[in-house]
Amino acid sequence: MKDIGKCVILTTHFLEEADILSDRIVIMSHGRLQASGTPDFLKQQTDYEYRLFIDKQDACNRDIIVQSVQQIIQTVDLERETSSELVFGIKRGSTQRIAELIRYLYEQRQQLAINGYGLSMATIEEVFL
Repeated sequence: MKDIGKCVILTTHFLEEADILSDRIVIMSHGRLQASGTPDFLKQQTDYEYRLFIDKQDACNRDIIVQSVQQIIQTVDLERETSSELVFGIKRGSTQRIAELIRYLYEQRQQLAINGYGLSMATIEEVFL
């Protein structure tokens, strides 16, 4: 559409849909402009580039897991914790240590008493929140 000089305006509450379909995104809240830019630009405005999710067992030592993660990547924050999960925010500029962290979690998963882990990139929803 852009090549033929046309523009499509899409309104949606599904931010993942906007991320995939849009060249530019404008986020409004309560009738006011909150953010505007390409999906990649907007994601770069978040505090964290990645989220690390750790699925923990009842027998895990939470403090050892947190300490180990923070020892490998110093620019990480424990964002939230539930009875079964730890969620860390990994700040920008720390990506070079992620492979080391994933390797450590894999090798130490039994000793740390974790069921698994996952990594996700920042989302448009995080920009909105």
